[in-house]
Amino acid sequence: MYKRLTNRLSSKEEKTLEGYLQQDPKRKESALLDRILAADDPNQTTFQPNVEAGLARLKNRIAAEKEVPVVPLSRKSSPWLRIAAALVFLIVAGTLLWQQLRQPDFLQAQAAAVVRELNLADGTTVWLNADSELDYPQQFEGDLRSVYLKGEAYFDVASNPEKPFVVYTPSGYVKVLGTEFIVQAREDSPTELVQVYEGLVEYSIDNRGGKAQLKAGTGAQYNKAQQRLESTAEALPENLIAWKTGQLFLKGETLGQILDILSAHFAVRFDYDSDYYEDCVFTFTADAESLENSLLIIEKTQGLQFEKTQPGTYKISGQGCN
Repeated sequence: MYKRLTNRLSSKEEKTLEGYLQQDPKRKESALLDRILAADDPNQTTFQPNVEAGLARLKNRIAAEKEVPVVPLSRKSSPWLRIAAALVFLIVAGTLLWQQLRQPDFLQAQAAAVVRELNLADGTTVWLNADSELDYPQQFEGDLRSVYLKGEAYFDVASNPEKPFVVYTPSGYVKVLGTEFIVQAREDSPTELVQVYEGLVEYSIDNRGGKAQLKAGTGAQYNKAQQRLESTAEALPENLIAWKTGQLFLKGETLGQILDILSAHFAVRFDYDSDYYEDCVFTFTADAESLENSLLIIEKTQGLQFEKTQPGTYKISGQGCN
């Protein structure tokens, strides 16, 4: 009906509409009324869309949407997240500080399978055992003479009361003025050990693990699993530094004691009847770098035989204890 009122019906559409109106008189009356109203409306015109005006309105709307400010939603952060972030920051900062303290002019000495002798800038001499490493500076600056040890080393520290010498280990540190001592601080060992031969040292464990003042002839051992530090005033084992002196001192030792010393020093194992040889006693000095030398002395003095059954394992036979 709208197209008819605006005179835009085709002839075919006109015929179709007339047929539709003829079917129902009420439809025809309604169509007639629409025509009368349209004729009486002076403002009735044919629809003509304004394309340019519509496009202008669309552009203005898009521009307005672009200018709408984006206001971020405020979210309350969890206190646990803030604590975690602070801990991460402290860990990173601590790591960077640790690296910064160690980096300037520090050298690293490693002893793969032999003992190394090092002469430090202050006159201190260090014997570094096999499979050990020591970080030390080219020149000692500041109020301390600090080095970092992983493994085992013997220190003959040059005396300087104004500048203590500090050996840092994975578990703590040893602080001295001038002395001779040994530190065993292997990461794969269940214990750390300090033995003093001359002077006075302070052995401290991190995280309130305790500390011990050690004088010549004494030592201390730290149990990592139990986190316990114990001092001892017993006589020092002479063969504790056999790797440094190059000699094994065996005085009045039973065969079992000697084999325990050789097993620990050369990392080997012995198969034998301990009851059969319990009365065998030995006193001799052997080359600490040659297991065969020690075994040969035992064979010649006690009538025993050592047979290598597999790498690192020896079987003992013979009457023994002549």
